[in-house]
Amino acid sequence: MANDYWRQLRKTSQFLHLEYGYDHTTLSAEKAEARPLGDWLELKFDLDSNLRSRNNKATNSYLGARDLSEGQISELKRVQIDDSRVIERLRNILRNNPQVADRWRLILFLSGPHTFSVHPEMPTGQGEPLWLTVVR
Repeated sequence: MANDYWRQLRKTSQFLHLEYGYDHTTLSAEKAEARPLGDWLELKFDLDSNLRSRNNKATNSYLGARDLSEGQISELKRVQIDDSRVIERLRNILRNNPQVADRWRLILFLSGPHTFSVHPEMPTGQGEPLWLTVVR
């Protein structure tokens, strides 16, 4: 029987680096969760808090989130995950679900859900990031 329930990857927020169009931004991500679902690994992050910035609306995270929410998210190219705890928890899921190793679906919540098929590039060394490249 498949374990298709969402697993929490991190309780607190973390940063994701997103490359889109000809630009890039670093956003705070909350509610990091993953689940194996059939032959896929689904990975989701909530980025909406970047649009509710109480600080200066001219901050890079607010401006990047606004650009993405206004349509630039369709040009997403790559996402970089640096958090070693998140990467290790993903490795554990993959060990128990080898059928999902190469088929990942990324769901980003930013003024609604945005879903992408991505190819993961797991780090080979400690301290290296996980890259998710959008497959078009």
